[in-house]
Amino acid sequence: MMSSDVLAKAWSFAFAVLTLAGCMSGGAGKGADAPPEWFKERRAELRRQGFPELGEVRSQIDPARNRAALATTAKQNVGLKKALLNDPRAEPTYLTPQEIAAWGEKMRAGIEARNVEADFLTDQEVASLRARFDRPRARR
Repeated sequence: MMSSDVLAKAWSFAFAVLTLAGCMSGGAGKGADAPPEWFKERRAELRRQGFPELGEVRSQIDPARNRAALATTAKQNVGLKKALLNDPRAEPTYLTPQEIAAWGEKMRAGIEARNVEADFLTDQEVASLRARFDRPRARR
């Protein structure tokens, strides 16, 4: 029975030989240099055809059906507008710009009242904590 060391060397040698043979064959570079034949044909076809003119693009809209759809949409829009205007939240404001600014200042003052001074550690407190907990680490 073969040892695992000999078997590993045999596989390594076989891998090296196959890799070397693949690199020397040169077949891999041919596909990267030239585009496939179908690509050239498609490019020539597109150059002959070009892009369609806007007048040539077909319209599949039936005018009678389109009028009915527009009428339905117009009715829906009228209904939506009525619903929007009847909503109590849609009522216009009667506040003057000065009253709106005063309200904004009141809100801002309430937010500022909640801001408190930061209570961070001073540099001396940080240094004392480092001195207290700075211990040599175990090293090998």
